[in-house]
Amino acid sequence: MYINGFNRFAYFCFLLIFLLEKKAKLLFDAGLREINISLDAANSTDFFKMTRRDKFEEVKKGIDVALKTGLHVKLNTVLMKGKNDDQLVPLLNFAKRRGIVIRFLEVMAMGHLHHKKDDFLFSQEDILSAIERHYQFKALPRKQSATANYWETTEGAVFGIIANSSHPFCSDCDRLRLDHEGNIYGCLSVNESISLIDANSTKAYKSRLWKALKQKQEVKFTGSKLSMLEIGG
Repeated sequence: MYINGFNRFAYFCFLLIFLLEKKAKLLFDAGLREINISLDAANSTDFFKMTRRDKFEEVKKGIDVALKTGLHVKLNTVLMKGKNDDQLVPLLNFAKRRGIVIRFLEVMAMGHLHHKKDDFLFSQEDILSAIERHYQFKALPRKQSATANYWETTEGAVFGIIANSSHPFCSDCDRLRLDHEGNIYGCLSVNESISLIDANSTKAYKSRLWKALKQKQEVKFTGSKLSMLEIGG
């Protein structure tokens, strides 16, 4: 079920970003209403540096077509110190011009970065400090179990920060991740998946869901040797 280290579902989602211009209406007509798009740079040069793919224009057009189609678009950006932290404000402006929310993610200790996360960590404080050089903003109330904290600029642009390292949200996290093979994970810090495929009763489902919930970290995300792509992220 893997293609060069990607599971097929993750590979499909990866391709969909580049094909969104052509597929947005089809997806909308099929019932899709919201879509999250990863965008780690606001120009073609830096986009290529981060992705090794010369597809920035395709992604940008895909976002614009998705918006025209009626899809609710949210952008996600993983910021890495020394890699693309200089793209923070350009990406905020990119989202602001389109009236969409962008969320900046602290780099996670996943996969090949499991023991190197601190080398590239651009923290919530770093993000806010960079933005306040250009915009004034206020904090918005955090919703219970939310993974992101949100702020709104005086111009009305909304941005979020998923600060899993500097401001962990493990204490009230209620997320479960389901991959394409029917496995669930209670926390990305856990390498052990829990299969739902052969759970053939309500009791079995409940038992495995509770087992997944018990995987959650009490205080802080600790990371995993698994990459996000391996589990459909």
